[in-house]
Amino acid sequence: MDEFCRERDIELSSLGLTLMVDFLQERVGHFFYNRGIADASSQTTLTLARLQDELDLLRKL
Repeated sequence: MDEFCRERDIELSSLGLTLMVDFLQERVGHFFYNRGIADASSQTTLTLARLQDELDLLRKL
């Protein structure tokens, strides 16, 4: 966040930065959280599919 402010020549105190982060967390935090859950779910599904394929191959041996 400090880099963001520096690049735009914005001066904020530590309290100002904390308040801005809190504001952003309240407004958009759930979008990032939900995206993380969706990504984790997708990866889990892919991993389970690969494991099932490997199990099927082992059973054929």
